[in-house]
Amino acid sequence: APVAFALIGTVPHPAVTKLSHLRAFCCATQHFRDKRSTERCESEGVVHSTNSRRQQDGSPPLPTLASRQHGVISVQQLSDLGWSHAAIARAVRDGYLIRIHRGVYAVGHTRLPARGRWMAAVLACGDGALLSHRAGAALRDLWPVPSGVIDVTALTSRRNEGVRCHRARTLHPDDRDIVDGIPVTALPRIFLDMAEILTHQRLRTLLEQAQRRNLLNPARIDAMLARSNGRRGVPKLR
Repeated sequence: APVAFALIGTVPHPAVTKLSHLRAFCCATQHFRDKRSTERCESEGVVHSTNSRRQQDGSPPLPTLASRQHGVISVQQLSDLGWSHAAIARAVRDGYLIRIHRGVYAVGHTRLPARGRWMAAVLACGDGALLSHRAGAALRDLWPVPSGVIDVTALTSRRNEGVRCHRARTLHPDDRDIVDGIPVTALPRIFLDMAEILTHQRLRTLLEQAQRRNLLNPARIDAMLARSNGRRGVPKLR
């Protein structure tokens, strides 16, 4: 069974029993400070994050980053933190990293909350990807948490099980937002995307919910509509 790790500080969960797991965790979080332990970690392929270019630039250690991302991390992020391919492969084999999508892993657990699954889907769709459609609305508590496929909008299309990647020709800076650490389409873009898949009545319900929470910004919606000529949802929002 996978070994669980707490994501609070750098203290391993009591379920950590194998020395190899403890070494990997402690090395990755700089828990081993002495020279002998450093040499042992490096000989096992785990590179201290202090030796990483990104870490020197102020990037957070793995437990902090994974916590911010609701328990998930990408291979690229691990590499930026100084993890070698051998160290990543060993952590996967030992149950420290559990594959969610290609190149995306849960850190030490498999029971991801909705926001963990959403973040994993965004990471799986590459740089600049954004949570969108129903999941984007649910992230803002404007729509029930959807079951099944997670919608993500990106400039490139990638296939991942359980993820529907909508390829966008362009994504204006005003179409981007971040909510609770998750990159997501801005509300006007969400309204447009939802207008293309909802009935008039359900779209009206969504807009009324946003209005009750004082989230409607007519000027931003008009600006988004002006740059979205040809989209099927435009007539519904006008």
